[in-house]
Amino acid sequence: MGEKIYDAYQGGWAAVMEKSIRLVEEGNTNLARVLSLLNKPAEGNPNAKLLRFYGHRVAGKRVSGIKDHAYEQRIFEQIVQHELSRAIDADTVNIIELGSGYSKNLFDIWLNGGALDANYIGMEYTSAGRDCGTFLARLEPHLRYESFAFDYY
Repeated sequence: MGEKIYDAYQGGWAAVMEKSIRLVEEGNTNLARVLSLLNKPAEGNPNAKLLRFYGHRVAGKRVSGIKDHAYEQRIFEQIVQHELSRAIDADTVNIIELGSGYSKNLFDIWLNGGALDANYIGMEYTSAGRDCGTFLARLEPHLRYESFAFDYY
């Protein structure tokens, strides 16, 4: 990965870490709550023009009446979580995410009933992503989480 790309991701995950620390300092000490607050959609939607023209679609069908772009993110996340959860058996030993960032997908799997005794392993290129994942995992005392350096190349 090029230095420019690394720096962009490093800065992005460092910003997530700063916000995570601030949320915890404000009294949000529950992993689910912190993740929810981290993932609130930003005001304004860069896709607003396209959505007004094409509308929202769920499973390929246009849905009328949706005015809030926040549904896009929530619906997509639910689809991803459903598909990932279907692929994980209760006796799974390791759940590994490559290019995990701050391991949001791993945390969502855990919080949505993922394998209780599995090891949740975030493999991330940037130290900021790994550090943020480790910080957030500490909010969930029963989660067996580790983060390791990983480079697709």
